[in-house]
Formats: sequence, structure tokens, C-alpha cells
Amino acid sequence: MPVFFNTNGHYSLESSELLRGVVDIYKIDFKYGNDRCAERISDAPRYWEVLTRNLKLAKKHGELLIRILVLPNHLECCLSRILGFIAKELGRDTRVNLMDQYTPHWRAREVPEITRRLSHSEWKLALQMADSLGLTNVIT
Repeated sequence: MPVFFNTNGHYSLESSELLRGVVDIYKIDFKYGNDRCAERISDAPRYWEVLTRNLKLAKKHGELLIRILVLPNHLECCLSRILGFIAKELGRDTRVNLMDQYTPHWRAREVPEITRRLSHSEWKLALQMADSLGLTNVIT
């Protein structure tokens, strides 16, 4: 029976070492393309460094599915860099689940640019961005 690890990806190097050889499939959420957005919205320090490290290790030691919840007003600052990293560092055939179902809940009202759902034009742009980078394994 394969072991499936569903995570936000923001875990320590020590945790990654413990998972090696145990986890078969990693499903890692990748939400922010920079530390500024990650810290401001989710209080996640060193987000880019930690996520990219853990994604590379997951790809090396198991199967990888990256889940990206596209946030409104964060296509240029976040999604663009995320997709570029995947294409360049993990390979264009990496499985990516691009999701448009963001809904503002809980403390979203504290962050003005995410107080609404993703627009149709933003979703179309997100799909075009993935396509323009040659990502071949995108699930929507």
C-alpha cells in the first residue's frame, strides 16, 4: 500500500529526512512565490527556501503532485515565479494541480487583495502562464 503525504510543504529538513523511504507520493501545496506574500498572508517565514527545498527532495525520493491554489491579485508576484520554478527546477512533466476555487474565509478580510474569489480573466491568465512555460502535466 503506497503512503500518501498531503502537506503544506512548510516542514523542517529533519522532517524531510524522516519521511524519506516512508512516503511514496507527496502532495505538496505551493501557494506563494515570495517570502513577502507568505509572511504577510500566512505568517510563514522563509517560505520560498523551505518549499523549494522540500519540493526538490520530494521529487528526488518519491512521486510528486504540486497543488497550487491560485490567489486573486497574486498571479505576477506568486504564480508566475512558482510555475517558472516548477518548469526549470522540477521538470515540465511534473504533475501540477492548478486550482481556481479560492474562497475568502476566516481572516481573508484582513488582506484586501484576497477578499474576493478569482476572476475568470485571472483564471484564463493562470492557464496561459502554465501553457507558455510548456508544463505538460497540468490538472485543473
